Order: sequence, then structure tokens, then C-alpha cells
Amino acid sequence: MLNKSKLIALCGYLLCIFPVGYAMSATDKQVDNIVGGLNSESPGVAETALADLEKLIDKGEWKQLAQDKQNQIIQGFIKELEHGAILARNAESDDAFQHLRLLGRIAGKLKNPKTIPALIKGLPWEDFEDVLVKIGKPAIEPIFGGLESKIAYVKLSCISILEKMRISGKLSVENQQRFKATLENLAKNGKDQSVRRAAAYELGDLGDAGTLPLLTTLSENDTSYYQSKRTGIKSYLVREAAQEAVKKVKDRLVEEEKQQKKLQKSTTAQ
Repeated sequence: MLNKSKLIALCGYLLCIFPVGYAMSATDKQVDNIVGGLNSESPGVAETALADLEKLIDKGEWKQLAQDKQNQIIQGFIKELEHGAILARNAESDDAFQHLRLLGRIAGKLKNPKTIPALIKGLPWEDFEDVLVKIGKPAIEPIFGGLESKIAYVKLSCISILEKMRISGKLSVENQQRFKATLENLAKNGKDQSVRRAAAYELGDLGDAGTLPLLTTLSENDTSYYQSKRTGIKSYLVREAAQEAVKKVKDRLVEEEKQQKKLQKSTTAQ
């Protein structure tokens, strides 16, 4: 068994062989390779850099990096995300889908607010939606901004993200009310039927009795429709969504009334 003096001597010997900077220099080299790969024009090199970055994060080494090193990697990763945003709209091959999933996984592990603009550009890719939900509060304002987009699928994704945030408790009471008001406006005044339908449907999920007047009007009087070019059949998308939403809200009100009566009965019995 080593006594105290021998143990100290051994530690000194090991420090001579493996100085403190040794482990750090290996990490620095790895970081430099990742940064260089993320800024490479070669897809293969960039893919390898992304895989190495994910390993770095999974091993817990990301948090140990100096801030300037993290910033260098984030800048390169954002470039890859922006490329992925273009790819998300045109992805057809398995390799493209795998690349997008890799970007989504890494972004979800980083949860860095600096990636938000690039992630929004990549909507409606579902993996990017999930990352924005994970990022939470810093993403809320940009997502509300996305509801002002002229592109229908961006609005649809932003509605989906805010609904997921609401369900997971990431929206404040104020932002929940803001979300409801935005949905009412989109359902009533939106220019795209798919957006109006989604807004009406989400209002049903909110279950707020205050939305019934609008939903009832849409369910009875909305005349917009989509007509199939092949069959000529008309589909009243907004009206049908509003009808379903009205049923959801009323069912919820009935259930709440039942629970309230049950609670009152229980209280009286006591």
C-alpha cells in the first residue's frame, strides 16, 4: 500500500507525463476539426463534423468548452441549419431525411436561442418544430411573429408549436390569451383555408366558452370551400372544423358542469 509521501510523488510523476493542458489540447483539436467541418463546402465533411459534435454533446464535453469555442461551433452549426432549412422544403432522399433528423437532434440537445431564426426558416419540418418547443420561452415571440408570415405552412407550424407549448405549460396566461385572440383572428379573417381551418380546430382544443359565438357563426354561415379539380366535389373546410370545435367546447362545458355538481354534492355531504 502506498504511503502518503509515495502517493504525492506518484501524482507528481503523472503530472510530468500528462500535463494539465494535455487533455485540453486534444479537445481543442477536436473543436477545430468540428468548426472546420461545419464550414466546409463538402457535404460529407460537414456530416462527419455534425456526428462529432453530437458525440461531444453526448459525452458531456460541450459544457466544459470555453464560451468562444462554443460560439465558433454554434456559428458553423447555424450555417448547417440554414442549409437544412432549404433542404427541408425539397427533401426526397433517405440521406436528406437522415441529415435533417441529425440537425434536429443536435439542435434539440443544444437548445441554443441563437438557432431560433434558422429553425423557423426550416418549418414545417417536424423535428425543428419540436426543438422550438424545447427551447421554450426565448422562442415564443419569434413564433408569434411567424404567425404573421405570408406562407401558409409556416403559419400552420407556428400554430402547432404554440399549441404544444400551451399543453406543456410553457405559455404564460397572458400568452395563452394572446394565442386565443390570434387564433380567432386567423379563423375569421385568414386568407388561406388551411390556416383558417387549423385555427378553428385549435380553438376547439382550447375549450374556451368565449370562443363559441365566433365558432358558431363559422359553423353555420361560412361559405368558403375547396373544390377538387378531379372530382368537382366541394369541401367546406372551415365550416366543418368550426362545427367540430363547437362540439368540443360544448362537451367540455358539460363535463365541467358535471364535475362542479359532483364537487358541490360531495361538499354538502360532508
